[in-house]
Amino acid sequence: MNNYLLKTANLRKYYSEEGRLSFFSIGSKKAMVRALENVDLHIHKNEVLGLVGESGCGKSTLGRTIIRLEEPTSGEIFFENKNITRLSQEELKPLRKKMQIIFQDPASSLNPRKTVFDIISQPLKVHGLAHTKAEMVEGVADLLEMVGLEKDHMERFPHQFSGGQRQRICIARAISLRPIFLVADEVVSALDVSIQSQILNLLMLLKNDLNLSILFISHDLSVIRQISDRVAVMYLGGIMEMAPSEILFSSPRHPYTQALISAIPIPDVEIGWSPVILQGETPSPSQRPKGCPFHPRCLRSFDRCHQEGVELLMISENHFVACHLYRV
Repeated sequence: MNNYLLKTANLRKYYSEEGRLSFFSIGSKKAMVRALENVDLHIHKNEVLGLVGESGCGKSTLGRTIIRLEEPTSGEIFFENKNITRLSQEELKPLRKKMQIIFQDPASSLNPRKTVFDIISQPLKVHGLAHTKAEMVEGVADLLEMVGLEKDHMERFPHQFSGGQRQRICIARAISLRPIFLVADEVVSALDVSIQSQILNLLMLLKNDLNLSILFISHDLSVIRQISDRVAVMYLGGIMEMAPSEILFSSPRHPYTQALISAIPIPDVEIGWSPVILQGETPSPSQRPKGCPFHPRCLRSFDRCHQEGVELLMISENHFVACHLYRV
């Protein structure tokens, strides 16, 4: 793990129909929503790992769980080679400065009754990074400048900004503690295309300036391809394939990845576009199929897929696929 900033091992997150399950209730007979199932992934230092998949596949749950905003049902989470899975909230507090999250909807994640100064200065106060009003003003002004906003914006309220500006405020709050790891959860999905590009460029600039590692969550493959060093493809709570971005988009191996990438429109009318059409609907996480979760919709499934699950298999250096087709 020496080269990893973050790593998960067999990470699971289950919910019951009546609410969240505790760590010890994994064996309960109640109906469970299996939001995450045996997730193994790793993120290197100063790397962007793109996480892509259909809505409801568990992407946001994974992002929230690995920074312990959600409690894992089982499995392990390592951050800087330290197992943080069972740390108490008090023990986690020093680590909160190192790992932060940017939420999908800036309008709902910003308190409408607080000014930008109050919103961004709050983490500085909580973690003791600024002690006087003057220090807070200086710190907030510097953060606003870093994200492309003006100093006089700090006295305004969130409703006085556009969607792109509100997302910049959220980014300023997230980097206020100088973290080394960010979860960016669908941060451009609610923005116009032109504004998306500006926010993505800002994130890449901050990544290089602050030496950030980023888990970038999105359902948009074109955005994932633009920003990611490596990509993990998620389906029904599990990782189906993980590989460097250029390899995954040029030579996808898992049938689900192939179907996703084939659905990307081709602008050149002279090139034939023939997307793979998946049959049926994505199963409910509370009624997960036995064996490979994708087999009911897979055009290449065989008997073994119905009976056995399969872990991520290394098929070449740094390229992993959860599929029996590649098992030796």
